Order: sequence, then C-alpha cells, then structure tokens
Amino acid sequence: MKIKIILIISLLQLIIGCKKETNNTQEVSTQAISDTSNVYQRLYILNEGNMSENRSTIDYVDFSAQKYYSNIYPYINPTVVKELGDVGNDIQIYGSKMYAVINMSNKVEIMDAATAKHLGETTIKNARNICFANGKAYITAYNRDISTSTTGDSNNADGIVVELDTTNYNIINTVEVGRQPDGIAVYNNQLYVANSGGYNPDNYDHTVSIIDLNTFTVTKTLNVAINLNQVKVNNSLIYVSSRGDYNQIRSKLFIINGNSNTVQDSIDVSVSNFDIYNNTAYIIGTPYSNQTGTITSIQYLKINLTTNTINSESFISDGTNSQITLPYGLLVNPSNGDVYVTDAKDYQTSGTVYCFNAQGTKKWSATGGQIPGHFALLKK
Repeated sequence: MKIKIILIISLLQLIIGCKKETNNTQEVSTQAISDTSNVYQRLYILNEGNMSENRSTIDYVDFSAQKYYSNIYPYINPTVVKELGDVGNDIQIYGSKMYAVINMSNKVEIMDAATAKHLGETTIKNARNICFANGKAYITAYNRDISTSTTGDSNNADGIVVELDTTNYNIINTVEVGRQPDGIAVYNNQLYVANSGGYNPDNYDHTVSIIDLNTFTVTKTLNVAINLNQVKVNNSLIYVSSRGDYNQIRSKLFIINGNSNTVQDSIDVSVSNFDIYNNTAYIIGTPYSNQTGTITSIQYLKINLTTNTINSESFISDGTNSQITLPYGLLVNPSNGDVYVTDAKDYQTSGTVYCFNAQGTKKWSATGGQIPGHFALLKK
C-alpha cells in the first residue's frame, strides 16, 4: 500500500512539474519574423475569436528575439478559468498595465504589460472600447445582456461610459450616453464617444456624446451620422467613422473641431478601420452591401489630413494586398510608420498578421489566431 501511495505521489509531482514548465512563453508556438525596434519591446495582437466560442487569444511579437509568439495567455496564466474569455474587442497599454476589453465575457482583463500576467478584472456588461486620462480608464459599454443576435433588437436602452480606477480596478462612476456606444477618445479633458445604435439597424443612433472629465457629465450631444464606430484624435481635430447603413447611406469619415465641439467637415471614403500617423489617415475600406450580401470593394487609402484628399490609392505597394482576403485590424507604428494589417479571412480559420514598411513593402507575416483585430505596442 505504501508503495502505491509513493508511486501516486511521484506521478502527481511529475504532472505538477510538467504543468509548471508549460507556464513559459518559450513553450508557445513561435514563428520567426524579421523586425527590430529601438523604441518598442513588444507588439501585442488581440485575436477576437467568434462569439460564444471562448476563443479570444493574445499573441505578441518580441522585437529583440525577432519572433512571433502565439496564444500566450493560458501559458502565462494557467490557473485562470476559461482563459482570456469570449470576444476580444480592444487592447491598450497604460503605464505598466495592459487592458483587454472582452465583450461577451462582460469584463475588462488587466495584465502586467511586460509579461501578460493576470492582475485582475472588472465586470462591465457588454464592454466595447477603452481609453485613458489622468490615471483613470474610460470604457464604453452597451450595459445590457448580450444576445447572440444583433439584428432586429427592440432594446433601445442607452449605453454608458465607465470610469475605472487603474490602481485598484474599482468602478468610480458611470454616465449614460447614446445607444450602443463604441469608439472613445480623449482630447482637452473631454471624452468623445461614438454611439452606433448597431443593435437597431432600423433605427441607428447618430450622435457623439461629449463628456467633461471634471464633472463626468455629458455636456454636449452632437448629431453626426448614423452607425458611428471609431474615434481618433489628430491635433485639435477628432475623426469619427460612420459605417452607414450598408444600403443607401454610405460610410464616411467625419471631422469634429475639438475646440468648438462642432462638426467641421467630412471625407467621402468608406471606412472599416483607420489610424492616423504624421497627419495622414490610413484607411481600410471594405464596403458591404446588404442587397448583394457581399463586400463590394477593398481599399487601402492614405488621406492627407491637411487637404482632406487622397494622396495614395493604396498604402500597400508591392502587390501583397492580392493575398489578403478580408483586411480587418490596422495600426501604424508611431516610431517609424510601419503599418500592421490583419487578415480575418473567413472569420473561422486562423488569420494572418502582416507588417509593411512606410513605403508599403511587406516586411513579414505570421499566422495569428481567429479574427486578429487589435494591437498594442509596449515601449522599452
């Protein structure tokens, strides 16, 4: 009997030892990439994963090792139940911490930015996007139970913006905004929130809520365009994308003057995703038609934001765009103008992450997770 007990204990020790060894990014699947950086340690990639499949994952590029590491979260955090969660919607780094907004799991996951080690989480119902100011995190949330169907929804409840303490992860305050708020950005101590109303396609929202951070109240609601999505700041201007109605009303990029808080102009281009670098907007356009059930075209535009005109019909110059099935995620490296683009393919199989230099030539590509969509750069 003692011999059996000793054997069982030895076997358990062996299993535990193996478990500990897997808590190491060196055991994760890796791919060699050709890239270095004097400014950044890592490029994190958040893979969304399909709804209700609990397949959100995190990859990262190690610029020193010139390697791409896949699905690192369960190896770094082997005791976290259900791993990262269901549908990753945003990822950002603020100070020494990294924040991943996990939509279907109703949470914001907080990690150590240097290691991706789990530090805590905050429950926020149907959270969407995140930004930061003055030591606080600000998260848009639909603030309602998530339905697997996002069409024909009769619930017209307003969404909220949550103010989160970044030291203890407690919710400090909330404020109501428009229906189904998505993108959020800060300028001049004000938050700009894009309200989509995306769960109600017959009655989209069309407003940007402006929140004063001193009082944490909505001070103005701007009528902009239907089905608003992303928000980016460039100098004193706030750029907001509208996805249109996928029928008669086209997608556009709208410009808000951050000093007067008025709609100043618009740029007539289809915008599925965009980023701003060096007074230039990099735009992925994949206009979808409800009538045909197809994407009608794919564009990779560069817009001069001084003149609001197209200065390049494609920021990919070497023909690699012909290999991309469905461009999805986008980030421009602020240190050198490199452009990162993801290919979501069919939303089922593993996607691809591409890096192009400032001239539009491919530097590297790597296999990502399911629906790679969001980026965060970690400084050295």
